Amino acid sequence: MTGGRAYFPESVTDVSGVAEQIARDIRRQYTIGYMTSPRPSKGQYRTIRVTVKAAGLGKLYVRTRTGYLAPPEKESVVSLAR
Repeated sequence: MTGGRAYFPESVTDVSGVAEQIARDIRRQYTIGYMTSPRPSKGQYRTIRVTVKAAGLGKLYVRTRTGYLAPPEKESVVSLAR
């Protein structure tokens, strides 16, 4: 639901492989921002869907949340000003 991933290494020797996978994932992350129109009401749940395409890279996978709760209007204005 959050787009996160859990790892459960079975032994201490598995931890280095898990750490390497996490490091690869972090290096391949992007942050996408957008503004909705019209603005959602405070506490309104907004669904999101992200798809990607890149020529020559085959099937790509996106891990993300399925949506978010709209913050109060004052918080939205402050976060956009930063």
